[in-house]
Amino acid sequence: EIGQFADGDTEAPPDVHLEPHTFGYLLGQWSFWLLLIGSLCSIGAIGAINQHMKLVFADQGFTNQTQLNAEWSTATRWILWSSIAGRLLIGWCSDKLSMKWVMTATYFIVAATVPLLLGVHPGGNVYFFAVVFGFAMGADYMLIPLMAAKQFGVNSLARAMAVILPVNTIGQTWVPLGVSYLREHFGSYGTPMNAVLGVAAIGAISILLLPRDTVGTKQAA
Repeated sequence: EIGQFADGDTEAPPDVHLEPHTFGYLLGQWSFWLLLIGSLCSIGAIGAINQHMKLVFADQGFTNQTQLNAEWSTATRWILWSSIAGRLLIGWCSDKLSMKWVMTATYFIVAATVPLLLGVHPGGNVYFFAVVFGFAMGADYMLIPLMAAKQFGVNSLARAMAVILPVNTIGQTWVPLGVSYLREHFGSYGTPMNAVLGVAAIGAISILLLPRDTVGTKQAA
């Protein structure tokens, strides 16, 4: 309304003139369910890695508490910085490249961090895992609303995220809880984290199946 538009544009992008989609329309779109499932799985996998990382380290041989605390602190610090870099780099890539392929690659990177986590042992290198995981985590959170706007238009973003965010929050809570139950059952983190790998892979495949652009064509009344 005051003449300010994104990215230095001199006029509003075409999709702001489209009528916002209803919840019923969104829930009836296969692409919406793919984005919902993909983000749920990836966010759930990230939550599981975050919440169980220190316990996985202990399972991998860090039995000395001081050493365990130091390793976890180092990993957390590098995850923080690399997640910031991930947001910046993926934001730039999303402007230059197909957002679908950028998001697909990011989700597969999330899956790849599971074997990297299981490879952290005393005397090993925690930095590679921390940098890759932090990068993927930072990019993951940022891409979800960007993809929702790309798929359904900026005018429908609020309604799309009103469904996606609560579902993602459930995944971020319940996937780590499921990992806890699996850990109790199997007695180690090998099988539970492989299950997390499977969940992350499902998320990446869901995004891979998304169409490149499905912004609606309903014109505003």
